[in-house]
Amino acid sequence: PVAKPVSEEERLFRELSRNISQQGMANNVEVLAKGGTVELRMKESILFPSAEARLVPQGEQVLDKLVPLLARGGHTITVEGHTDNAPISTPQFPSNWELSAARASTVVQHLIARGIPADRLSAVGYADTRPLAANDTEAGRAKNRRVSIIIAVAPPAPHNSQGP
Repeated sequence: PVAKPVSEEERLFRELSRNISQQGMANNVEVLAKGGTVELRMKESILFPSAEARLVPQGEQVLDKLVPLLARGGHTITVEGHTDNAPISTPQFPSNWELSAARASTVVQHLIARGIPADRLSAVGYADTRPLAANDTEAGRAKNRRVSIIIAVAPPAPHNSQGP
């Protein structure tokens, strides 16, 4: 029997999964593949202090280990910031929208500083609008506080600025 060719999504998923496992990051970085993308889902606690958008040293190290993998392929990369539903109101972050967007932007800036071309990157803040778990327990809230790096394997749809 002839082996079925492996898709780019599957190849990247396997490579990232293997690399993250070898580097001992599997407890903090989950790799998922779906719909032409590969997602690196990272726990907020390894990247940022609570209610802040400043990377902790461990977070910088985790991202630095990912840079060589992200640099290859020329894929577009979207960094998503997500929060739980606990309200935040600080002078810097009046709501979870600002916090989630600032965290995504901080990760993007770190990747640019490490050589990932800025034109391949975008930052998106989702606040608490895309929970993975119920927010009624600390474990659920912790699961919802995350940063995802979404690598687009399939080419993006052509942009149509003409409107409908």
